[in-house]
Amino acid sequence: MSRAATTDTPARLTKGERTRLAMVETAIDILDEEGPDGLTLQGIGERLGLHRTAVYRHFASRDELLAGAMEYLFSQMYEQMTLPQDPRGRISAIALEMRRMFHRHPGAAAMFVTVGEEWTSSSALERVILQALRDMSVDEKDLATVYQALESYVVGSTLFDFSGAPHHLEMRRRRHAASGDQSLMRTASSTARIDATNEAAFTWGLDALLDAL
Repeated sequence: MSRAATTDTPARLTKGERTRLAMVETAIDILDEEGPDGLTLQGIGERLGLHRTAVYRHFASRDELLAGAMEYLFSQMYEQMTLPQDPRGRISAIALEMRRMFHRHPGAAAMFVTVGEEWTSSSALERVILQALRDMSVDEKDLATVYQALESYVVGSTLFDFSGAPHHLEMRRRRHAASGDQSLMRTASSTARIDATNEAAFTWGLDALLDAL
């Protein structure tokens, strides 16, 4: 059963807001189950038993729907996080939680860089990270470069690891198995071991970047 059918909706939402939320959650379900190619406004309507025109009253385009889905995922992540007091801990917590979010929703990872709309929760997280970098005494003239380095690593490696789901782990396992290198071949015993290695590698790289600061 889709999450749209089971999520408890706050009573304060209007009927229109509940319908919009159901559309967003259904879009995330479709991305997870079928990937980006399966997501259409017509498909959203069909799953919810709505005419296509009803979907267009809430979202004028597929891109707008995708932006709504991203806003929902990031806002849920942001609202549920408890950030540490120390700046390094705040950056690490945000990076790891975003990684976990896309691990749970790889279909959304595949669409992250294609969405042309802005979403406010992502901007709020950017401000938290920028302030944490300032608290770590990063020079203002280097701030944009350092932030970009972190974003490129965290987002880039996460999208590389998950956007090819559901076959991404098997593809990497086969590459390692065919490498002829004993170290890589040991990780190729199962997709579960590849997945664990991916997460260990991400944490190692994130720590290395933060150590450099």
